[in-house]
Amino acid sequence: MPPELLVDIDVPYEVLKSSYLLPSLMYRVESLMLACQLRKEISFCSSNPIPSFLILEAITTLRCCEDFSMERWLCSKTISDCAKALLGAYYVGGGLPAALAFIKWLGIDTEFEPDVVEEAIRTASGWTYLPKIHEIETLESKIGYKFTVKGLLLESITHASQQELGVFFCYQRLEFLGDSVLDLLITWHLFQRYKDIDPGELTDLRSASVNNENLAHKVAVRHKLQQHLQHNSGLLLEKITEFVKRLEDSDENKYMLLSNGTSKVPKVLGDMVESIAGAVLIDTKLDLDKVWEIFEPLLSPIATPENLELPPLRELTELCSHHGYFLNTTCTNEGDMYEKGFLHSRYASKGMQAEEKIASHKEYVEKSCSLMLDIEIPMPAKHDEVVNSKNVSGVRVKVQKGGPRTTLHELCKRCQWPMPTFETVDWKPSHQLAVYEVALRTNTIAVLETGSGKTMISIMLVKHFGEELKKRGDQRLILFLAPTVHLVVQQYETIKVHTDLDVQYYCGAKAVDAWSIACWQKEVFTYQVMVMTPQILLDVLRKGFLNLDMVHLMVIDECHHAWGNHPYNRLMKEFYHKSVLKPHIFGMTASPILRKVADRSEINMFVPLAKEVNRYYDAKLFIHEEFKTKLRNINIMPYLFIQYDASLVQLGKSSLDNYNDSDDIIKASKKDLSNYYDKICHCMDELGLVCAIEATKICIDAVSSSNSADCHDFVMVIVAQCKSFLEEVLQKLAERLPEDFELLLKTENDCGEAVQKGYISSKLYELIQIIRSLGIPSQVVCLIFVERDITAKVMESGNLQQRDLLFDIIKSKHSTVDIALNRDQDSLVSRVSIDEDLGAYYVDSTGASVTAESSVSLINTYCQNLPRDKYFTPKPIFRFTLDGEYYECTITLPPNAAIQTIVGPANQNSHVAKKLACLEACKRLHQSGALNDHLLPCVQEHLNDVKAEKTGESAKGAGTTKRKELHGTTMAHAMSGTWAHQNDGIILQGYKLNFSCNRIGENYSAFILLTDAILDQDVACKEIDLYLIDKMVKADISPCGPIALDKKQVDQGKLFQELFFNGLFGKLFTGSKSSGVSRKFLLSDDRSLWNTSNMYMLLPLDSSCAHKHDKVSINWKAISASASVVKFMREIYSSRGQNGPVVDSKCGSSEAGGSTPDMIHLANRFAELHSLKGVVVLAIHTGRIYCVLDVVTGLTADSPFDGNSRKQSSDTWTFAEYFNKKYGIVLQHPRQPLLLLKSSHNPHNLLSSKPGTEGNFILKRSNGKNVALNHVHMPPELLVDIDVPYEVLKSFYLLPSLMYRVESLMLACQLRKEISFCSSNPIPSFLILEAITTLRCCEDFSMERLELLGDSVLKYAVSCSLFLKFPGKHEGKLSSDRIKIIRNATLHSLGTKRGIQGYIRDAAFEPRRWVAPGHISIHRVPCKCGLNDNEVLNRILDTNSNKSIVIGKACDRGHRWLCSKTISDCVEALIGAYYVGGGLPAALAFIKWLGIDTEFEPDMVEEAIRTASGWTYLPKIHEIETLESKIGYKFTVKGLLLESITHASQQELGVFFCYQRLEFLGDSVLDLLITWHLFQRYKDIDPGELTDLRSASVNNENFAQVAVRHKLQQHLQHNSGLLLEQITEFVKRLEDSYENKYMLLSNGSSKVPKVLGDMVESIAGAVLIDTKLDLDKVWEIFEPLLSPIATPENLELPPLRELTELCSHHGYFLNTTCTNEGDMNVAVLEVQLEDVLLVREGREKNKKAAKGQAAYLLLKDLEEKGFLHSRYASKGTQAEEKIASHKESVEKSCSLMLDIEIPMPAKHDEVVNSKNVSGVGPGKPVALTVKMQKGGPRTALYELCKRCQWPMPTFETVDWKPSGDQMDECTGGGDANRHMFVSGITLHIPNSTIIKRKGDRRPDKKSSQDSAALTMLYELDKQGRCQIEVQQPTERIS
Repeated sequence: MPPELLVDIDVPYEVLKSSYLLPSLMYRVESLMLACQLRKEISFCSSNPIPSFLILEAITTLRCCEDFSMERWLCSKTISDCAKALLGAYYVGGGLPAALAFIKWLGIDTEFEPDVVEEAIRTASGWTYLPKIHEIETLESKIGYKFTVKGLLLESITHASQQELGVFFCYQRLEFLGDSVLDLLITWHLFQRYKDIDPGELTDLRSASVNNENLAHKVAVRHKLQQHLQHNSGLLLEKITEFVKRLEDSDENKYMLLSNGTSKVPKVLGDMVESIAGAVLIDTKLDLDKVWEIFEPLLSPIATPENLELPPLRELTELCSHHGYFLNTTCTNEGDMYEKGFLHSRYASKGMQAEEKIASHKEYVEKSCSLMLDIEIPMPAKHDEVVNSKNVSGVRVKVQKGGPRTTLHELCKRCQWPMPTFETVDWKPSHQLAVYEVALRTNTIAVLETGSGKTMISIMLVKHFGEELKKRGDQRLILFLAPTVHLVVQQYETIKVHTDLDVQYYCGAKAVDAWSIACWQKEVFTYQVMVMTPQILLDVLRKGFLNLDMVHLMVIDECHHAWGNHPYNRLMKEFYHKSVLKPHIFGMTASPILRKVADRSEINMFVPLAKEVNRYYDAKLFIHEEFKTKLRNINIMPYLFIQYDASLVQLGKSSLDNYNDSDDIIKASKKDLSNYYDKICHCMDELGLVCAIEATKICIDAVSSSNSADCHDFVMVIVAQCKSFLEEVLQKLAERLPEDFELLLKTENDCGEAVQKGYISSKLYELIQIIRSLGIPSQVVCLIFVERDITAKVMESGNLQQRDLLFDIIKSKHSTVDIALNRDQDSLVSRVSIDEDLGAYYVDSTGASVTAESSVSLINTYCQNLPRDKYFTPKPIFRFTLDGEYYECTITLPPNAAIQTIVGPANQNSHVAKKLACLEACKRLHQSGALNDHLLPCVQEHLNDVKAEKTGESAKGAGTTKRKELHGTTMAHAMSGTWAHQNDGIILQGYKLNFSCNRIGENYSAFILLTDAILDQDVACKEIDLYLIDKMVKADISPCGPIALDKKQVDQGKLFQELFFNGLFGKLFTGSKSSGVSRKFLLSDDRSLWNTSNMYMLLPLDSSCAHKHDKVSINWKAISASASVVKFMREIYSSRGQNGPVVDSKCGSSEAGGSTPDMIHLANRFAELHSLKGVVVLAIHTGRIYCVLDVVTGLTADSPFDGNSRKQSSDTWTFAEYFNKKYGIVLQHPRQPLLLLKSSHNPHNLLSSKPGTEGNFILKRSNGKNVALNHVHMPPELLVDIDVPYEVLKSFYLLPSLMYRVESLMLACQLRKEISFCSSNPIPSFLILEAITTLRCCEDFSMERLELLGDSVLKYAVSCSLFLKFPGKHEGKLSSDRIKIIRNATLHSLGTKRGIQGYIRDAAFEPRRWVAPGHISIHRVPCKCGLNDNEVLNRILDTNSNKSIVIGKACDRGHRWLCSKTISDCVEALIGAYYVGGGLPAALAFIKWLGIDTEFEPDMVEEAIRTASGWTYLPKIHEIETLESKIGYKFTVKGLLLESITHASQQELGVFFCYQRLEFLGDSVLDLLITWHLFQRYKDIDPGELTDLRSASVNNENFAQVAVRHKLQQHLQHNSGLLLEQITEFVKRLEDSYENKYMLLSNGSSKVPKVLGDMVESIAGAVLIDTKLDLDKVWEIFEPLLSPIATPENLELPPLRELTELCSHHGYFLNTTCTNEGDMNVAVLEVQLEDVLLVREGREKNKKAAKGQAAYLLLKDLEEKGFLHSRYASKGTQAEEKIASHKESVEKSCSLMLDIEIPMPAKHDEVVNSKNVSGVGPGKPVALTVKMQKGGPRTALYELCKRCQWPMPTFETVDWKPSGDQMDECTGGGDANRHMFVSGITLHIPNSTIIKRKGDRRPDKKSSQDSAALTMLYELDKQGRCQIEVQQPTERIS
């Protein structure tokens, strides 16, 4: 450079050099500052802050290409991984406290109090380990650690199978903890030791060390820990023994042993090691260092990089990939890969030089790959072991990015060749670059020939503009428009392959026309490039969903179409030129070609030219002049036309021709025939006689194919006439052609002769010669025949037979001439006015627009969305009036449109006048609300929602069964209070609880309920039935007024309640000797057990107050005695020693001298021997309450204890020894006779009368006798006389159920107050309780009946409101509005907002969990929801992802899971309850309280009446009067009746109304009236049967029969011949089949004209309006019309449903198989009985009918074998008669359906034996997964039976009582009377054997059945019938 251009800066060169270091240095400094900034935000306070470099490492990913990354902390990704990496950084920098602080900063709560650890230690210290102390010490020596709490170690080695031996703990919780402990310790060890290895290798080291197989192998077995595992499973012992033996026999190959299958490694061993680690952690009080000190030697040797061994397959795969070879998975032993010099990179780096890495592959060239596949590449063979390349056929190459490369790689892989290498050079055509550079600068239209690269130029532009938008962060779009769907998909694929932009295509197949603005906005935000047809873009722009300002580039393919009315042209005119921010435009076309490309050779390389052939022929047609003259002059074809017209005239004389649609059919047939005639004439003139005959045959085929099965008789006659005409034409033409004419076409000379004779034309002859001159036909890709006057189809190559050489002519000269002659004169007017802008209508809010051009299609779209049926298609009618030179267009819209008539502006052109009228109609429809702001029909707004609801797309949404929600429970406010904590007297409201039993002599003590609140009248005066096993007790509640209590009485009453409720249903002692926690009397201090949310008092009354109207007198004597007992217990336990309570000081030596043989020493007094029976006593050592049954004089405390186990040694305990050793009590009076006591028991659910509930379920005893299992013997001196009558004790067992019902009624009253419906007669609380009670409650009532009624009431209220408020809305819009309001999602939302979900009772009453004030529950369900209150919660869980949810069961905080639909059902049930209790006004008030507006003004009814009074009925007055007489009602407004019988097809006769709106209203009216009738009449039937009755009564088919029965169809006003034909046919079928109506309807409802049922509903709506909404009057009129209404006696289910219920009832599985045989559906139904397999087949045109036929036949088979449906079986002899008549009727119906004779079921031939299920045989057991959770084994067994078609197994359950040592353990635990259950199971395998097995004892019936089912599964597994895999349960969420 010249020096004069340079300036000396005078800076040292070193400064310049340093400048190059600064960017990297400052980037690192900025990064560290960022890390410090994050550290300050986390704000962990410590003397040693976390190093900033650690935090920097934690926020650095691998993509940064640094020497460090977050991967060492945890191999993860992005944001969540960064959080984990920061957690690791804080652990490294500050230990566990720092990590916990960071976790807390994140928002994860991991804090806990220190006493939680102490509590865990205390719990474990309660486990008894003395019998196993030696084993514990041996295990401790192996571990190397002495446990402070031995129970922790015992728990860590105890398997869950020990439960059967009475062990109540196992290692699973400790294993959960230990798993995380060992994971952390080993990871930390590896992290510290190997700081320089790759993160991936660090992960491999951890995986090799922290896994169950490693712990089982290297720890448990090596240290022989498995010897100490406590379990009770023979299968587990067998697996452990086998595993240990395999290890001992395979010391040199342990890895391959483990890799042979982890299923052979008992997971229990690894779990035990982890649980021991958890136990050590708890025992050391979370000292991690101590745990590692203990476990490091146990775990050694820990995996290191030197001894790390990957699985062989993974190592081999990595090696081959590294060296560029493919791995063939078919392995042989042909030496070792390593012997050939190939080493894994891990070994190569340890001393051997690694081979050079394969050079990185450049971008592959697609064309090169494709060419390589077309040639053979020989492989040089070096030795024998290198085999020759094998030929591979069928290689298919996908022409897309990566396709050829993938195919080539696949070929190399299949041939086992090394991967190819590529060398890439850059190349671009010069003309493409030139066009591309111009298109970048300005809007461009590229005119290039096909194949010259136009698409590639557009792709380059799309890529350039897309990257530009990305850099700027611009959200604008790139649009690619193509005129056809094929081009759209093609361009989409091209853009997707060649760019990395987000691209999507749009076409009509995606139903984009129905998309909403939200759908399009989502697409805009998701994709950068949108490919679509111009019509779609035009529609979207017109709707205002998009605008061109959002578009940056618009590519227009085939842009030469942009003229006339093409969407391209409309886009530019309507939107592009009017847009402010215009997009960049690039157009492409190949026509017209304005200039040639400069370098033609470049194009010819890729686009070879087509071969051009010119042929000239004599254009003069040569046809037999004689035949031509005869054909035209003699008018053969016109003559045939005359014959055809004559036949139509004859047909027109029938009554069917009176209707307008019949005229349309005739006109259409004439038009089609005219077209056929033109084609035949054209072929005869232009192509010759041969082609004319072929064309005629094609026309005949077209006519035949149009004759479908769905056509009615009139259409079939028309088609037959048309076909007959064409066949006669064919005959006339064939007469002119010789039989051997085909021989003339075989040679060239003969073809010439055929031309001379006129069989083919000279033009066709030349075309045949061209094809023959081209040589081999297969080499001809296509042939294009171009001529100015005609257009020919493209012919693909094929054979050269005569028929294939002929082709159809698209355009006909004759047709063109006909069009010209019949052209509308208006079309001759100048087109200048049409091309002018005719105006448009814009919606300012959305930008939507409609022009005059698009308004016609919009009006048609609007009409298409109006309600329709197959007899009426809503469409606009255009009528023109000519006034001088101007046309005026009048549009008549269908009767159900918002506007009926629109008159448009006048114009000189009729087409323009039509468009202007449509534009005006669009404007008025939008202003009236019929079109929304996007100019779409409003009915479309809800169509997508309705469709989603019907198809199940929203199945997981609100108000559906699959959605589960967590909600709280509302508490009854009336039960709360604070008075129990006051220190003075109080006044409470008293309510007497009187009990009367239906068994004489059975007495119960009356109680009084004292509460702070005044109860509602219907709760305060209530009778409640309580159901015991063999008797019923009626509880009567009555108010007593205010009751005053002083402080002493309050305290004594509280003690009485605490003593009895805890003594009977809870525990009076806390702690136990076995747990190490000292026992303490629960009431030993004045600590309050009362909660303010549950505060009331239940006190006994004197027996003198037994009657209802007696004065209330509380039994203070019994209450005071109970308080004295509490005082006594406090004294003896306050002075007790270490060995137990001191009891001899009270009634021992001081009074011993005065005792006599007739006196008994009790703990607190002396009692006479004969006075003890019936005395209520309290055991001082257990706190349990008993009743004395008798004094057993033959037994004393020195007698052998009757609870000894039979397994005890000869050293038998006496009673005295037992109490001494068990409780440390030394009996002072051992020679006293023992007392026989009746134990207290848990409360039962006494609210349901259904068999099977707790209160009335009778169980078999295990020995078959009714023995007293709850009787015990006890020394008297251990008992305290409470001095309370036995009747009081009996009443206590009634109180839980009674109070639960009272609390529920209070809750119902509370909800009633919230709703606050004011009425003189409030809604009964029991009705509201019924409405909030689900079936899961197992009560005698549920919401099901009320829900059914409420659904109808809500439907009626909403329908009536919509009908009156919106007189302009058609039936479709009204229906969509109604659906939106009454759908479950809406009801769920409204109900949740009102808090109804908190009131719902969704679980059966659990008496054991019920608690009274002062009562401490021993059956707690801790809350695991992580929530702090019981308010309504918004937490949803999908059962598809977590099926462990328990529905309805609440935790102790009141949280419970509800099915989302339950809330919607409860809302409907409450509507029903208010309707029952207060009529329609009450129901409407509740609906309003919900938030649904159904109110309307009275004058709206008057307005509806006034509107209907305007319909002219005088011409039909006689018909109106006749119809009124049939209905039985005289209409005040005749127009209402006329409207109700007018079909929409009357529109064409000038009628502007139809019945659709009245039908919408009448549908809801009849639904409500019939439902209410059934609800009132059948109060005791099952809700499901009530639903069936309503379904059988409220349906269109039933209403259609009503119409026919009363001949109402005669008065239907319509204009459709098809409708008349179908009604006539239906009436005839009904008249011929009155004995067989059921099968008639089941044959297919499609044959029942829906119009008839609609007419009945519309008449009901008309009566309702005419009576001014008088529902009683409507029912008075319609009840006789609808009679007979379905009853339970005449209700008939469809055969398939009846068969399904019958099989389910008897325990058989129904197998259904459906196939298609031509047009017939074949259904095969199978039922496997114990001895035979019943198979029946049904054949019908639809699947439902086929199944029904087969089901009917199977029902006959089953009935012959004595199997009856439960409905019939319960009706005795009448049922048999009913079945007989039913069978006869159904049999006859089936015969009619099939039109054939149905044979009786064969007794031998057709009933086949049981068959083997596919895959089920001696060698193919069924694979089953058994989930070890409640119900899991039974479900698996049922699934096996279903798959094998075995009858379901039967269970027999007996109850079992513990004895011996088990009695000792139960007595010590305070649960001596706990029932256990044992179930037996019987399985009948058809044609094989009967298997019986017995399960283990379980605490409940269902669990015992699971045990029996599991035993049966193991037996079947043993027999080889199944192969089971046990899956352990997951924790259930409740």
